[in-house]
Amino acid sequence: MKKSISVITILVMVLSMLSGAVFVSAEEATPTTGAEVMALLIGSSNAIIDDTMAMIDPDNENVTPIIVEDRTLVPLRFISESFGAEVAWDGETRSITLTLDDIEVKMAIDSNEYYINGELNEMDVPAQIIEERTLIPLRAMVESLGKNVFWDSRGLIIISTDVMPEADEDDLAAMIEAISTGVMPELPEPSEEPEPSESPEPSESPEPSESPEPAVITVTASKYEIADHGTYLPENTLDGDMSDGSSWRAEYEDESDGEWIMFDLGEVRDVASIDIAFFKGAERKYKFDILVSVDGKEFTAVSTGITNSGNIDGMETYEIDEEGIRFIKIVGYGNDSPGAPKWTNIIEVELLFSSQS
Repeated sequence: MKKSISVITILVMVLSMLSGAVFVSAEEATPTTGAEVMALLIGSSNAIIDDTMAMIDPDNENVTPIIVEDRTLVPLRFISESFGAEVAWDGETRSITLTLDDIEVKMAIDSNEYYINGELNEMDVPAQIIEERTLIPLRAMVESLGKNVFWDSRGLIIISTDVMPEADEDDLAAMIEAISTGVMPELPEPSEEPEPSESPEPSESPEPSESPEPAVITVTASKYEIADHGTYLPENTLDGDMSDGSSWRAEYEDESDGEWIMFDLGEVRDVASIDIAFFKGAERKYKFDILVSVDGKEFTAVSTGITNSGNIDGMETYEIDEEGIRFIKIVGYGNDSPGAPKWTNIIEVELLFSSQS
């Protein structure tokens, strides 16, 4: 599954279908609520919200995303309200309550703890007030809103309701320039279509053969790492990229539960085997289970407590040999590395289907 839609396309493609679309400067724009995607830049007071450039705080240009203790902090109220959330401030307790649909988040200034629907979570650095605005770690922000995030090493941050596709370098540079200047790039004027010329009567051609459906339709995971140097999405396991930076990785909290990644085939298929490439597979042995399901709710274990060989950097094959299944789940229980034993890190996955499916 190749990721081909560019990031800048997400932000402006809707405008390319509208006549008379106008981009305005950040000072002239009014932020909208219920956004689908937002782009920010470390140290910049501007942000792109869907198709609009806006200032994070029109009254204070010093309110920007910043880096504190090697962690990215972002303005809570601006981002939350842009995505349609309500933010309530309690001055006596110096605490914040954020609500979005069925999500309720509670946190307090100078505390590393926050609660999502009553479940305790921890931030790497505490929520804090800077320039009279509450800033919290980026990871806590996107987890609180249930969003996805893309991070570029030059300080570009994209928060999206949908999973982020692969970003083109030219698009990223254009977006960084736009946020830096506070002015959206102009869309090209539509060109007039030439009058169609008369074509000769078409001759009969053979019926086109059907293209094979993609092997895996969607992929989800129990969690994934969001770091300053990148976001390790489950979709990375299907992008054909065998580099170390393109992987899904997650750190378990309880070894008995592990962390999982699940592949939905979109329909029931007969699956012969699965190929898995682990990060540093020639140095580490990862422990994991393979489970299958028809409905995504009731799972049957195919293999439990198995490991990779520990001496191969690349794909290794694991037999499934199951008929009529739709979901395949890999549950990881960490690896034997003394430096990072709780992590499951999968670079790439490929499925082999039985010939009769």
